[in-house]
Amino acid sequence: MKLLLSILAVPIVAALVLALLVMWPVADKPKPFASITDPFADVDYGTMAGIGFTDARDGVGIAFRRYEAKDARAAALLLHGSSADSQSMHPLAVALAESGVTAYAIDIRGHGATGLRGDVAHIGQPAEDVEDFLAFMRNEAPRLPISLIGFSSGGGLALNAAGQGHAPDIARLILVSPMLGVDAEPSTADNPNAAERAWAYPDIPRIIGLSILNGLGFHGLDYLPVIVFAAGDSPNLTPVYSHRLLVSMNPQDTDGLLKAVDAPIALLAGDKDEVFASQAYAGTVHAVQPQAEVTLLPGLGHVAMTLDPAALEAIAAAVPRNAQLALR
Repeated sequence: MKLLLSILAVPIVAALVLALLVMWPVADKPKPFASITDPFADVDYGTMAGIGFTDARDGVGIAFRRYEAKDARAAALLLHGSSADSQSMHPLAVALAESGVTAYAIDIRGHGATGLRGDVAHIGQPAEDVEDFLAFMRNEAPRLPISLIGFSSGGGLALNAAGQGHAPDIARLILVSPMLGVDAEPSTADNPNAAERAWAYPDIPRIIGLSILNGLGFHGLDYLPVIVFAAGDSPNLTPVYSHRLLVSMNPQDTDGLLKAVDAPIALLAGDKDEVFASQAYAGTVHAVQPQAEVTLLPGLGHVAMTLDPAALEAIAAAVPRNAQLALR
């Protein structure tokens, strides 16, 4: 009888521990992370493109802003960072358009005007949206080479999409200060430029519990919130992600995804990045993709890579053009 009770106790205790992990509360609302949010207060949005919509495969409208280039020789899809929306890509989109690249900046599923704020229907849906939107772009501009550009967490989504086969035939994958995964060295290495406060506050116990359930094939609780961002009270920002949105954005197998990318890769970051240890990008990427171009821009922090003129110029220069169109 004692042996039987002992055998029965093991799964009961395991279930209780798992329940406690899942029930662990998310962090309270943190104070705004000034170096991430404040720089956008100085951006001139007077020329920002209006919102349009195109349907994803499930019928939900993907919100986007289109910046038309005169005599366009290329196109680019821009993916914003965590908590943000397409508005944050305005300066980069303008710089690209002025350089001959028609830029499309979308509200990633779970952000802005695309879907339900902070959540998605299933893990991987944002990458599926990338595939659907690229198809829309090719229909609009069939002769233009298309690059996929992702910033920060949007860089993680761009890597997910390209590595999982959701971004076929792109001319280049351009990662700007990207989130390469929580276990990747840029996320784990000592960062001499790290800020005193954090931008993201993950609920580690709940993430562990839900990951265990996912491994067992159960996704019924993936809607639960698992991370809070220091986004403040801006109505344009999405301060909380569900488990399925977080997993959709962050690469889960960095090396495997990098290896699976068919397109040329360019990675750009500031050498003063306060969110990721940018000095670790080259080793992480070159270990799998030795031909990838990795560039660190001197004196620039994380958000500056989407706002500083030197960064915008470097990103625009990384976009491949159709030389034949230039000869018209």
